[in-house]
Amino acid sequence: MNDWIPIDLDKVSTEPIRVPDDVHIELYLSPFAIPEAVRGRFDKKQGKFFIEFRYSSNEPTLRERQNDDIALHVGKRSGRLYGIEVNVEHAQAKSVTLTTYIPKKISETIKRLANDRPDYRGDNFRVTNEVVDDRRDLLFRDLATVS
Repeated sequence: MNDWIPIDLDKVSTEPIRVPDDVHIELYLSPFAIPEAVRGRFDKKQGKFFIEFRYSSNEPTLRERQNDDIALHVGKRSGRLYGIEVNVEHAQAKSVTLTTYIPKKISETIKRLANDRPDYRGDNFRVTNEVVDDRRDLLFRDLATVS
């Protein structure tokens, strides 16, 4: 699937981040940290599955290898999550298990990264995880045909 899936901003968690203090302060996630669209695609030649996020502005990305199965593409300046690369061949899974194993590994990785980043980038990772979870059926449709 190469079509971009628009993101329903009403479903994305944009609640204020409350700062505990005597003074009432609310911090909101920047609109630039919320992706506009997402897509998933399987590249048979590379044996990899990609999830890509599109934002209102783009920037060069860095590839951060998380483990043997997953690498992330993160914005050089912003730290936004632009893509998730899954080495399906290395995972050596069949189509039935891919639809549960791969989304679970992706979700675990994004949650860990959100917790590891104390600044606003953690919120970007939480939002992208919600997007992946909400659009799971469409994103991972191509994996159902891998064998």
